[in-house]
Amino acid sequence: MEVVGVLRGYWRDLVEWVNDVGMVHFPYKYKDPKTKKTYTRFIRVAVRPILPVELVFPEPALKSLLGIVCPRGNKDYIRDKSKKNRMAFNMIRKQMSLKELPKDWKEYNHVITNILKQHAVAFHPIGVKEDMQLSIGEGL
Repeated sequence: MEVVGVLRGYWRDLVEWVNDVGMVHFPYKYKDPKTKKTYTRFIRVAVRPILPVELVFPEPALKSLLGIVCPRGNKDYIRDKSKKNRMAFNMIRKQMSLKELPKDWKEYNHVITNILKQHAVAFHPIGVKEDMQLSIGEGL
């Protein structure tokens, strides 16, 4: 079972909180189907953060960056799992005023791509926010 929530606080405190929750052990009773005996084990809580991030980079590098952080291309096993998931991703994208992702990027052959593949981290892109167009002499 999973409980999904949102954490808010200073980064140092968030990291400590996640570490402390990850150290919690609680008794869990289960019945062995073969012996029919009841056993008690101590189970640890697993914490898997869901962290919204914004990757900032020059606009011409969009497909290269997507090829590094999402080498599988525009196929997402979470987003594409069901119609409900696709609707949720689209709703988040529209609420944040993001444009749709390009449909045709592929793995970017770079050393960092191989390093990122080794981590147990998944990046699920939602959309693209374009840069503000400023001309010389214009202020923010």
